[in-house]
Amino acid sequence: MLESSIATVIMAVITTNLFLILLTICLINKKLLVRSGYKLLAIFVVFTVLRLALPFEFPFTIDLRLPSDISQIFVPIHERRFSFYGQSFSLWNLFTWVWAIGALIGIVKYIVSYFQSNYYIILCGKELTNQPVYRDRLDQICRTWNRPNRFRVIELPGLDGPVLFGIVFPRILVPEDMELTEPDLSYILRHEASHHFHHDLVLKSIIQIITLIYWWNPFCILLNSQADVILEMRVDNGITLTDSISTSEYMHCLVHVTAAISKRTPLSQSLTIGLFSTRNAALKWRFALLANNQEKPRLAMNVLLFLATVMIYLVSYAIIPEAYCKIDSTFSEQTLEKNSVVTPSEENTYFIDNCDGTYDLYYKNWYMETTDTLDLYPSNIPIYTKENRPD
Repeated sequence: MLESSIATVIMAVITTNLFLILLTICLINKKLLVRSGYKLLAIFVVFTVLRLALPFEFPFTIDLRLPSDISQIFVPIHERRFSFYGQSFSLWNLFTWVWAIGALIGIVKYIVSYFQSNYYIILCGKELTNQPVYRDRLDQICRTWNRPNRFRVIELPGLDGPVLFGIVFPRILVPEDMELTEPDLSYILRHEASHHFHHDLVLKSIIQIITLIYWWNPFCILLNSQADVILEMRVDNGITLTDSISTSEYMHCLVHVTAAISKRTPLSQSLTIGLFSTRNAALKWRFALLANNQEKPRLAMNVLLFLATVMIYLVSYAIIPEAYCKIDSTFSEQTLEKNSVVTPSEENTYFIDNCDGTYDLYYKNWYMETTDTLDLYPSNIPIYTKENRPD
């Protein structure tokens, strides 16, 4: 059975933040960006999302017991020092409640923003789907992908640039009165259609929900922005296909549309994806990869980085540092100072049956010692297994 604790959450956060730091280093360093390519950077994002989604301890996990001095730091977190209507709880319990409430509020706001955006599109959008300039190009693009043309094209006031909206019913939204040349329009439609056929809005929604769950981790903001960059790089690469002519035309389209777009949008960026869903600074990274798209990524370096990423990911599950505090003279003195007398009872103490003839003793949800006999303890102290242990 999977178990989650403060140690597993901390390990998940540390590991994912390390991945995000490595990803940022690769993005801001032009040589590393070109040599690694977007595929390796996408692997960083995948492992980051997986690690955040699974902050658990598996059956093969080894608990690495921290020294007693370090473990003492975590004592106030686990100690059930608060009470409410007869129920005692610790700082960790309080944090998990606040965490759950914050995540729920964030997800509800995300869902509400979708319906608000959808209502705005219905209310203010102007249908352009049946205009030949859009219909014919989209028919041609969909034939290339061997997919039916289910796109709608809608002109929307206040939009900062062309975007894709809707996972099941895709709508390509274009700014009101935006003048586009025929090549630019063709690249924009291909770009948005490519996002849909790659299911990028689904991926973006998954990442958004993960970051809403970990709303208290500031690095999750970085994960959202970096993931957008990787998705844009993948589409850029698929459109140009290392063709120098199409690469030049596509980069010209990016420059031309950038100069024409506004800086405002009525829609949440977490619900859309498009040619400029990334911040302007990220355009430098996309340009760097496009300008060097005929240079193949370094295979040896990529293999080493991939193996290092896999190793970090697996080790983060294999070894979990756990804080423990065994009974010793120091602990007894500190406890006596606070509570006068330490008396094990069914209210503050329990055993964990290790199924090998030994039992782990916990006092106030804190590990004390391992014993092979229960004769020295009150008979009413509850005994649990690892699967049904209390929080």
